Amino acid sequence: MGVMTKISRLHRAGLFPLLTLAFGLIHAEYGFAADYKLGAQDKLRIKVYEWPALSDEVTVGNDGIIALPLIGSLNAAGATPSELARRIAERLQATEKLTGMPYASVEVIQYRPFYILGDVQKPGEYAYRPGMTVLMALSISGGVYRAADNLRLERDVISSEGALATLRAKRRELSIRLARLETEFGGKAKIELGAHKSGSTDAAASSDSDQAPGMVLEQEDAIMQRRRRGFENQIATFRLQIEGYNEEIKLLARRMDSLTRQQKSVEREAQVFKTLGDKGLGLLPRETALERLAAQIEGDQREIDTLSAKARQNITQTEAAMTKLADDRDRDLAIEIRQSTAELEQVEKDIATQRNLIYEAEALSGADQRALSDRTELDLRIRISRRDPSDHQGQITEFIAQRGDNVEPGDVISVSRVLARSESGVRSDGRAPALGAAAEAEIELRSSR
Repeated sequence: MGVMTKISRLHRAGLFPLLTLAFGLIHAEYGFAADYKLGAQDKLRIKVYEWPALSDEVTVGNDGIIALPLIGSLNAAGATPSELARRIAERLQATEKLTGMPYASVEVIQYRPFYILGDVQKPGEYAYRPGMTVLMALSISGGVYRAADNLRLERDVISSEGALATLRAKRRELSIRLARLETEFGGKAKIELGAHKSGSTDAAASSDSDQAPGMVLEQEDAIMQRRRRGFENQIATFRLQIEGYNEEIKLLARRMDSLTRQQKSVEREAQVFKTLGDKGLGLLPRETALERLAAQIEGDQREIDTLSAKARQNITQTEAAMTKLADDRDRDLAIEIRQSTAELEQVEKDIATQRNLIYEAEALSGADQRALSDRTELDLRIRISRRDPSDHQGQITEFIAQRGDNVEPGDVISVSRVLARSESGVRSDGRAPALGAAAEAEIELRSSR
């Protein structure tokens, strides 16, 4: 009680967050960051000295992979920052065939979040700080949920249901947008909803998510058709330019043929005057005119060669522009698909959180009323679900935690309240006897859902 009273005073005075931050910094200073194993959603700052193209801030993907220029994809999950830095340096050395290993550093600038659910004031996703304990996590989430009356719980349910309806509508829009982007990327003419039609296996949302796409699908189809027409018009413009250059080359070729015939005629006439000149019968002015005409023809031929070469160069540049346009379009579509997928995953998490909030509010209302009528008090049971970051598909470890236990990034903390008799039924050792199976199951059901 003395420790809790001091923490409560610090919290009211606004000093508890500073105490938490100081504790986290001290913990990090003594080796947390060095031994920390990276996992999905960790944000990293990577520096490779004398290689600015590789110095960037990246986020570890859900598959544990990071992608960097020059060296491609690397598996970061399960590695410490120093191990990942060494992998980057080794990969760069091998890729660029360097004589010495470059110096690389990896710094965690934002740890993957932890999640807290159950009987807390503000369940959800929170930023992790090194050295965090279960007690700190409870404080960040607002402490144990305190239901003043059923009216407040009903307001919470109404608010969560409104948020849930908004999230389901957003999920439907994102699903259709993702289907449209994948249709564009695949070069198909019609949007195929496929697995994105419902966007979720949320049975409780069937009345909402199974509605016909309607206006949203029409809007996405209109966007796709407009973008396709714009792309095709640009390609058509490039092709018209190429056709124009080809026609120009043909005209220059015919002009070259005409000049060649004229050149041959001048050469024959010059040969006749040369023969007459050898006999002393030549006309000097005519010979001079022929020489000038031959020089002019030769100059025109060089000009035609230059114009033909320039036209062929323009064709090459236009074809390169067409290829770049198609590549840029595919790249932009890939980026949009990745962004929409990430948004859809986040919406799914938010929907699950709101559904838990609704269920917990409804279940907690009945539990609190029963606790008051039975003159009982509530105690906390805290479970932590933890997954090895190096095996994001592996089995989750779940265990009962105490308030002073450390929290790790990515942990899911489930807080539930169990009933314990306060005035009657107290054992000789001062501990409350176990509840009946039905009573405990009712209180714990919301934590397992």
